[in-house]
Amino acid sequence: MMRQIVRVVVWALIGGLFGIAVGVLSRQFGHGDPVGGILTGAMVAPAIVMIFILGGYWGDLMYWTFGGAVLGALSFVVIAYLGQRSLQAITLESYVTTGRVINGAIVGAVVLTWFGIGWSIFRGDARGIISLLISIILGAFIGALVWVVGDAIGGKLYSVRIAGVVNTWRFGEMIAGVPVGILGGALTTRFLYQNHKH
Repeated sequence: MMRQIVRVVVWALIGGLFGIAVGVLSRQFGHGDPVGGILTGAMVAPAIVMIFILGGYWGDLMYWTFGGAVLGALSFVVIAYLGQRSLQAITLESYVTTGRVINGAIVGAVVLTWFGIGWSIFRGDARGIISLLISIILGAFIGALVWVVGDAIGGKLYSVRIAGVVNTWRFGEMIAGVPVGILGGALTTRFLYQNHKH
């Protein structure tokens, strides 16, 4: 009983973090509305599901996460440079902004770590990739829902500066993510983690 209570508390905390991520990243993307929730949910949901099913695979996945963060950060910078270099003569270095590097690192780490999970847990089985796709699709819907409900709840607006980037979210977004974390944790650990732990 106590173990189950601890799990629910952990799931609730992770759900709260999901709500915060939806609020922060949707504003960073310049879409402080349901569109931002869709984009953020599609990106963050795989990371949340990933937390639930990691289990004993930390060693294997550490390399995927680090490699993905590096590749993602470089990709965001290069894409921004290639997309705008014809407009004005600006050096590549000017595109290496803190926000761009952080966003790229997050996206790259999540994507490559998920592929690492698909390999480590399912050993190349297509279920790993299918889980990724499902979490992205459902995550987009859930992210929008968390943003809308969180915006309706409202509450205090929090702002925290990390590495020169101001991250802002509402209390309501954090609260709206809690039931998502509890339900997602219960379903994920029941149907994925428990069935494939070894």
